[in-house]
Amino acid sequence: MFEVKKHFVMMLLMVAHSLPFSSRAADSLCPNAVTAREMEQCIAAELQKAEKLLDGYLAESTRQVAKSADARRALETAQAAWLAYRDSQCRAVYATYAPGSMAGLQLVSCKLELTQKRTHELWQTYIENRVSNLPEPRQ
Repeated sequence: MFEVKKHFVMMLLMVAHSLPFSSRAADSLCPNAVTAREMEQCIAAELQKAEKLLDGYLAESTRQVAKSADARRALETAQAAWLAYRDSQCRAVYATYAPGSMAGLQLVSCKLELTQKRTHELWQTYIENRVSNLPEPRQ
């Protein structure tokens, strides 16, 4: 009996460590969420905030390169390509977990993580060493 419990606990630990960002993010960002659906809703709200923040950093990045039409077009093209990548990557993550109850949580968690990374990337590339009031965003 003890061996069965030990084996079960070890399997749970392996599964927890194999999950991408979502479980850890949900634990730290959504401490009151209990079910996968509650965690998904909470992370989705965080994603909305992160997307608004991204929009602000993108606007500032665009302002920083405004003097060069080529640079502005290149940034617009890069952002469109990044958005397509993020959505495709996160759909692939979703498909990996579907039809399970964690699929939706994995989808929004993937989008949140990539959005935060992109925001930081914009700051680092276009804003960090220039005159701007925007602080370094969370990665």
